[in-house]
Formats: sequence, structure tokens, C-alpha cells
Amino acid sequence: MVFQKVRDIRLPTWLKPESYIVEMKPDIYQDDPADFTNTGIVKVTMTCISATNRVTIHSNKLNVTNPSLKSDSGMLR
Repeated sequence: MVFQKVRDIRLPTWLKPESYIVEMKPDIYQDDPADFTNTGIVKVTMTCISATNRVTIHSNKLNVTNPSLKSDSGMLR
């Protein structure tokens, strides 16, 4: 997967989000409140309205550790 800085923060017009599943696990028991962290999982189901070779997902200030993309025909990564 290629990560690029994108200036337009809107979803591309060819992607239509259908549902979001968000699981957050905050760690609020750090000694210093500035060290507050989260881990979690986000699953987004969307419809691709027209053929494309690019999907843009915004992740400002997030550390994405295991990205994957799956189509109806199978895993793409």
C-alpha cells in the first residue's frame, strides 16, 4: 500500500460509504495524561461506483499498523 499526503480531505466521489464498525480500546491508566493512547479496529464497507486503482482513506494523527483492502472477489493486500 502506498501512503500519500492528500490535501482534499473529502472521500472521493466514486466511493460511497455503506457502514462503519469502530472498536476503540483507550488506555487511560498512563502515569502522564499526555501519554494517553488508543488501539482499535475500523472496518468500512463501501461501494465503488466507478472503476479505480486508488482508494483514499484519511487517517490524520493515526498510526495505521495493519492496513488491508478486500473486494468482493477477495483480499487485495
